[in-house]
Amino acid sequence: MNEHASTQRNIAALIAGSLPDAEQTRARAHMAKCAECARQLEHLFTLAKTVKRLPHPELTNAQLTRFTALARVRRQEVIERREHHWVMATLAIYGWVMFLFSLALLIPMNHALEKQFGWPPLVTELTSLILWGTLCWTIGFGLVPLLHLYKLNRQERSL
Repeated sequence: MNEHASTQRNIAALIAGSLPDAEQTRARAHMAKCAECARQLEHLFTLAKTVKRLPHPELTNAQLTRFTALARVRRQEVIERREHHWVMATLAIYGWVMFLFSLALLIPMNHALEKQFGWPPLVTELTSLILWGTLCWTIGFGLVPLLHLYKLNRQERSL
């Protein structure tokens, strides 16, 4: 990278005062020779001074109160969304664990019944999967509306 491009890239850091001494010396030496870089530095420096002189509006107590309330509501929404994700993940894990337990229990039971009485298997692996899947989906889709009602109830109590 040539010296001109390096100086162009570092002009904002030079104005902010965050440029290391060695690079600052190099940039100022280049600006003494390059009118374009010196002009750009002057324009940006003038702009920075103008922005600093702009009035900074003060927030009223009502605005601060409103912003605080909005921030609390948003924070609560984020917390509840995380809770919902954990609940759904827990239900999914629960469903898989119950499915695996059911296979571990029902397969030997089916073989024992078939061997002892000659009965055909009562519950196969596929029906076990369907039953536990249905149960978990029912709990999941039944639980989400209940969580929403709980949230509404909690909000009404806080008002």
